[in-house]
Amino acid sequence: MKKLIIDCDPGQDDALAILLALGSKKVCLEALTVVGGNSGLENCYTNAKKTISLANKPFIPIYKGSSKPLVQKLVTLEQVFGKSGLQGSEEWPLLDIQTQKKSAPKFLTDVYHTSSDISLIAIAPQTNIALAYQKNPLISQNIPSLTIMGGCVFPEPIHGLMGNISFDENKTYAEYNFAVDPEATQIVFNAGIKKINLIGLDITRDVLYNQEVDKSIRLINTLKSHLIADMLSTIGKEDEEDYKNLKQSKTDPVRAIHDAVAVAYEIEPDIFKTEMLPLKINMTGTKGRTIIDENGVMVNVIRSVNKKEFFDLIIESIKNL
Repeated sequence: MKKLIIDCDPGQDDALAILLALGSKKVCLEALTVVGGNSGLENCYTNAKKTISLANKPFIPIYKGSSKPLVQKLVTLEQVFGKSGLQGSEEWPLLDIQTQKKSAPKFLTDVYHTSSDISLIAIAPQTNIALAYQKNPLISQNIPSLTIMGGCVFPEPIHGLMGNISFDENKTYAEYNFAVDPEATQIVFNAGIKKINLIGLDITRDVLYNQEVDKSIRLINTLKSHLIADMLSTIGKEDEEDYKNLKQSKTDPVRAIHDAVAVAYEIEPDIFKTEMLPLKINMTGTKGRTIIDENGVMVNVIRSVNKKEFFDLIIESIKNL
């Protein structure tokens, strides 16, 4: 069984990604590390605990990491995820989960100093991983693979843009996880990790939650399945605007579930098609933009996914919770 660590900033799509791992019979979630991102660090930490609680797995350790990017000010996404970062989870349980004394970067440094068989999934800004690498650059040799939800190698299919956030007056875009801490992303890309798998916005915005998926989850008809569907169908203002033209009805809860795609790749890579491409992280102008460059780092870029098999995987995992 493949061992995983997930670095996250929950976030509804992070919560689904974590639950996907917990419900899979092919992977074993060893730990969560949490960073400030979609919401502030304390909210993200609480949301990680709520997700573990919903799955009734309070023994999985959660390590709290950085509250801010390496250089820039943290920009959170309340307009997408709500004030708590996990809008729609108000009825989820919150168990008494042991507080870990180590920080997330210290945990990552320690675990990859001694272990070389635990895949790392990054579904948040790369700050924790960059800080761990800065503490001990040798850990990069013990990460067998790093699967990242981030970047946008090709235009995303909703608006034809190269990202989903802009920090400049020219309205040039980059993907959030990379743009909010481009310095950390650049460090991680150049760390010498053996294999980087990249799931960009151009893929995740083509694999959308909607009323049909919502119905399939609710048909599982367990308390957990209804609570998960309630969370996923609580749509923020930005997603309501972004996906309004894709709605089949006024109440159709169309949204991206970005981070679940990264976990799905670790569980069932055969349902994806990939291409090795040389990439670099832009550090001038639109910081964090993903650029194909012949002098860049060779990255295994996910180009497509079998949508039916992806959603079948989600349904199966939720049944197993």
